[in-house]
Amino acid sequence: FAIDIGDRDRARRRQAVGGVGAAGGIRIGSAEAFFRNPEIVLHEFFHVMRQWETRELSVMRYVIEWLRRGYWDNRYEIEAREFAADQLHRFRAMLSRHEAAESPGNAGPRNV
Repeated sequence: FAIDIGDRDRARRRQAVGGVGAAGGIRIGSAEAFFRNPEIVLHEFFHVMRQWETRELSVMRYVIEWLRRGYWDNRYEIEAREFAADQLHRFRAMLSRHEAAESPGNAGPRNV
């Protein structure tokens, strides 16, 4: 299902992920574009962890929170943004190491 997240929130999400579909659902565009944005990857990873690892997040809980507070002030979104901001530097460092290990001329990953 799709949720209309409002003009202000839609503009913020559009900048982050590339757009919102006509029905109000988030439209990412392509997997390549999604994975080029480490902050969004971490943000969405946090949602997945909350849903599957801790079982603290469900569609029903999310919708209730969204109805109470909207998208931007939704506690699940706040937590995901905070997690992404806190972990972004570590994730980028990990990605840089991976890219360096896979660059042409490199003998492969190093064991440290």
